Amino acid sequence: MAEFILELVKRLIVNLLVLIVIIRFIYYPNNGSYKKAFAYFIMAMMVFLVAALLGRIKFEMGFALGLFAIFSIIRYRTTSVDVKNMAYLFLVLSISAINALVDFYTFWKGIVPVNLFIIILVYILEKYPPRKQYVKKQLTYTPQSMSSAAKPLLLKEELEEYLELRIHKIEIDKIHISRNEVSVYIYYQEE
Repeated sequence: MAEFILELVKRLIVNLLVLIVIIRFIYYPNNGSYKKAFAYFIMAMMVFLVAALLGRIKFEMGFALGLFAIFSIIRYRTTSVDVKNMAYLFLVLSISAINALVDFYTFWKGIVPVNLFIIILVYILEKYPPRKQYVKKQLTYTPQSMSSAAKPLLLKEELEEYLELRIHKIEIDKIHISRNEVSVYIYYQEE
């Protein structure tokens, strides 16, 4: 029993430190949502504690994944969550499940390097996004002439002039000849 408690405390400390680094020092400064940071932290700690304590009963990893899926559904069933925030939610819950359930060969050669790798990866992805980030928007546009609707380069030039944007590329979705409209996706760089 004492060995189990010591192992649980060591894993809890590592989990706390990893969550603090990811949520407080990486997520929060770049996204600024205290409510989401708070929710991530509480949910991750609960997944860790439930999985670690039930881990003694020898459940499989699928149980842990199902557990945080249930927590996610309960918390986010009515709120639309953007992809980045959902990724952070999945990250913190996964880390907690890993820290609680995975048996590593040794503590310092297993759990610590895995958590450090995750922290470094998240830091790099958050601090060094791709240089060119394009926004994709769908537009319904009435071109000056329907002949330009069939020619993507002419349509692109017309849209750039009309929207006063430098458009990277366009994709023609639909051409509505009867309504004299073109439905397009435009890709442009946010400034």
